[in-house]
Amino acid sequence: MMKERRLKRVGLDFIVNIFASSLMTIVLQLLIYPFFSQKLSSVQYGTILTIMGVVNTFIGTVGNSLNNVRLVCNNQYERDNNGDFNILLIIGSLFAMVACFLVIKVYVCLSFSVSVLILFALLLGIARTYYSVSFRIILDFNKVFFCNLCISMGYLAGGIIVWLGGSWIFVFIFGEFAGLLYLKKYSFVISLEFYRTSDFGETTKKYIYFAGAALISNAIVYLDRLFILPVLGGENVAIYSVSSIMGKSIGMAMLPVAGVLLGYFAQKEFYMSRKIFNMVSGVSFIICTLFYIVSLAIAEPVVGILYPSLVNSAKQYMYLANLAAVIEIFSGMLLPIVLKYGKSYWQVIVNIVYGVLFCSLGIYFSLNYALLGFCYATLIANSVRVAILYMISRRYINENK
Repeated sequence: MMKERRLKRVGLDFIVNIFASSLMTIVLQLLIYPFFSQKLSSVQYGTILTIMGVVNTFIGTVGNSLNNVRLVCNNQYERDNNGDFNILLIIGSLFAMVACFLVIKVYVCLSFSVSVLILFALLLGIARTYYSVSFRIILDFNKVFFCNLCISMGYLAGGIIVWLGGSWIFVFIFGEFAGLLYLKKYSFVISLEFYRTSDFGETTKKYIYFAGAALISNAIVYLDRLFILPVLGGENVAIYSVSSIMGKSIGMAMLPVAGVLLGYFAQKEFYMSRKIFNMVSGVSFIICTLFYIVSLAIAEPVVGILYPSLVNSAKQYMYLANLAAVIEIFSGMLLPIVLKYGKSYWQVIVNIVYGVLFCSLGIYFSLNYALLGFCYATLIANSVRVAILYMISRRYINENK
C-alpha cells in the first residue's frame, strides 16, 4: 500500500512538472516567437534567437548548475544555510554578465540600452533558476507549476509592451521578474546571508565541475544558432529553429522531468538498483519514440499555421532536426543518474567529447552540405552523447548493486 502511494505521488509529480513546463513552452513557442517572426524579418528573428540562445546558455550554466549543486549537496546543509550558495551565486552572475556581453558583441551590434536590458534579463533569469531549487528540495512541484504560470503571464504582459512599441527583450524581463515575485514569497533559499562554511571548498569544486559541464552542454544546445548565424546567416537560423520546433518544444516540456528524477535521487532513503535504472531508461526510450512519431505527424501543419513564411523552407529538414532534438531529450533523462551517482568529472569529459565532435562534424558537414549537413552533424553528436551517458550510468549502477 505504501509503495503504491509512493508510485502514485511520483507519477503525479511528473504530470504536474510536465504541465508546468508545457505552459511556458506553449506561451513562448506558440505565441511569443511566432509574434516576433511576423513582426520582424527572418534575419532579425534569427538574430533574436541567437541572442536568447546566448542568454539561456549562461542562465543554465550559472543558475541551473547551482540549483543542481544545492540539491545534490542538500544532505550536507541545513534548510536555511544559504551562505555558501549566495557567494557562488554572486560570483557566477558576475562571470555570466561579462561573458554574455562579450559573446553577444562578437555576433551582433546592439545599442547600449538594449545591451543593458539583456544583461538585466540574464541576472533575473539566473536568480529565478537558482531560487526555484527550494521546490525541488521539498518535492513540492505544485509550486513549480504556479511559478511557471506567473512567468508565462509575465511573458504575455511583456508581449503587450512589445506590441505597443517596446523592445523585444521586455518579454523576457517581465517573465523572469514575475517568477521572482512568486519565489520571493515561497522560496526558502532566498536570503542575504554571505558566509563560508567548512563545506565551501568542496561545494565550490562541485559547482565548477557542474558549471563547466553545463556551459559546454548548454552552448551546444544553442550552438545551432551560434554556429549557423556566422556560417550560413540569420535566415538559416530561423529555418532550422522552425524545422526543429516540435522536437525542441517537447524537450523544453520534458526537461523538468529530469529535475523530478534528480529530486528523488537526492533523497536519503532512495536506492538506485539496476531494476529501477532499466525501468527509467526503458520508459524514457519508449516516451521519446512516441514523441518523435507525434512531432513528425504535427510538425508541418503546426509550422504552417505559426510560421507561414518559413514552412516551405523548413519542411525538408523536419525529419532529421526533430529526431536530433528527441535524442537530446533522451540524454537529458539519463543525465540525472550521472549527476547523482557518477564522478563529477564525467560531466566535463562527456560534454568535451560531445562539443569537439559536434563542432568538427558541424563545420565539415555545413561547409559541404549546408543546412542539411548541419542536421546530420547534430544527429550524430547527440547519438554519441546518449551512448556515452548510458554506458557511464550502467557502470555506476552496477557498482551500486
